Amino acid sequence: MTHPNSDSGRYLIPAAPSEPRIEADCTCGAGWNVPARVWDWISDRHAHAHNKGIDGLPATGRLEVRRIEAEPEAEAEAGL
Repeated sequence: MTHPNSDSGRYLIPAAPSEPRIEADCTCGAGWNVPARVWDWISDRHAHAHNKGIDGLPATGRLEVRRIEAEPEAEAEAGL
Protein backbone atom coordinates (compact mmCIF):
# COMPACT_ATOMS: atom_id res chain seq x y z
CA MET A 1 0.00 0.00 0.00
CA THR A 2 1.37 3.41 -0.88
CA HIS A 3 0.53 6.69 0.73
CA PRO A 4 0.56 10.15 -0.83
CA ASN A 5 3.21 12.73 -0.16
CA SER A 6 2.34 15.78 1.90
CA ASP A 7 2.56 19.29 0.45
CA SER A 8 6.18 19.41 1.62
CA GLY A 9 7.06 16.19 -0.23
CA ARG A 10 7.23 14.01 2.88
CA TYR A 11 5.79 10.48 2.96
CA LEU A 12 2.34 10.95 4.53
CA ILE A 13 0.33 8.54 6.66
CA PRO A 14 -3.12 9.94 7.52
CA ALA A 15 -4.26 10.10 11.14
CA ALA A 16 -7.07 11.47 13.27
CA PRO A 17 -6.79 15.21 13.97
CA SER A 18 -6.46 14.45 17.70
CA GLU A 19 -3.26 12.41 17.21
CA PRO A 20 0.20 13.92 17.65
CA ARG A 21 2.36 13.70 14.52
CA ILE A 22 6.04 13.41 13.69
CA GLU A 23 7.65 15.30 10.83
CA ALA A 24 11.14 14.11 10.01
CA ASP A 25 13.72 14.59 7.28
CA CYS A 26 16.80 12.45 6.68
CA THR A 27 20.02 13.68 5.10
CA CYS A 28 19.52 10.99 2.42
CA GLY A 29 16.48 12.92 1.13
CA ALA A 30 13.70 10.82 2.68
CA GLY A 31 10.99 12.56 4.71
CA TRP A 32 7.92 11.59 6.73
CA ASN A 33 4.78 13.14 8.18
CA VAL A 34 3.30 10.31 10.24
CA PRO A 35 1.31 9.63 13.43
CA ALA A 36 3.58 9.49 16.49
CA ARG A 37 2.37 5.94 17.25
CA VAL A 38 4.17 4.54 14.16
CA TRP A 39 7.34 6.65 14.29
CA ASP A 40 9.46 4.13 16.22
CA TRP A 41 8.80 1.43 13.62
CA ILE A 42 9.42 3.73 10.64
CA SER A 43 12.64 5.20 12.03
CA ASP A 44 13.90 1.72 12.97
CA ARG A 45 13.23 0.38 9.45
CA HIS A 46 14.91 3.40 7.86
CA ALA A 47 17.96 3.04 10.11
CA HIS A 48 18.10 -0.65 9.19
CA ALA A 49 18.05 0.28 5.50
CA HIS A 50 20.97 2.67 6.06
CA ASN A 51 22.92 0.05 8.03
CA LYS A 52 22.44 -2.56 5.30
CA GLY A 53 22.87 -0.14 2.39
CA ILE A 54 19.45 -1.14 1.04
CA ASP A 55 18.18 0.88 -1.96
CA GLY A 56 21.61 2.45 -2.38
CA LEU A 57 21.43 4.36 0.91
CA PRO A 58 24.73 5.50 2.42
CA ALA A 59 25.94 3.80 5.60
CA THR A 60 24.93 6.77 7.74
CA GLY A 61 22.23 9.38 7.83
CA ARG A 62 21.05 12.07 10.21
CA LEU A 63 17.42 12.74 11.07
CA GLU A 64 15.86 16.08 11.88
CA VAL A 65 12.71 15.25 13.84
CA ARG A 66 9.84 17.51 14.96
CA ARG A 67 6.87 16.46 17.09
CA ILE A 68 3.60 18.25 16.31
CA GLU A 69 1.07 18.10 19.11
CA ALA A 70 -2.63 17.73 18.34
CA GLU A 71 -4.61 20.93 18.17
CA PRO A 72 -6.75 21.57 21.29
CA GLU A 73 -9.92 22.03 19.17
CA ALA A 74 -9.43 18.60 17.61
CA GLU A 75 -9.20 17.00 21.05
CA ALA A 76 -12.41 18.72 22.19
CA GLU A 77 -14.26 17.60 19.06
CA ALA A 78 -13.06 14.03 19.57
CA GLY A 79 -14.49 14.07 23.09
CA LEU A 80 -11.15 13.76 24.90
